[in-house]
Amino acid sequence: MSLSALIKEVHKLEAEFKQCRKLLNAIGDENRQHLICVMMNMPIDGGLVLEIVEQTHHPGCHSLI
Repeated sequence: MSLSALIKEVHKLEAEFKQCRKLLNAIGDENRQHLICVMMNMPIDGGLVLEIVEQTHHPGCHSLI
């Protein structure tokens, strides 16, 4: 790959990264990331909050119920 092509690729990646900034900030918190992973592995039937709490074992989550 030529230097010119490499520079173009880096600029393209930079632009894509900038487009994702808000999302990256939103999921930057470890607790949010964990909850997202738990929800992604749940059945797609609109899992109940109680099911999420049971799977996360996070003591602060019980206040959601």
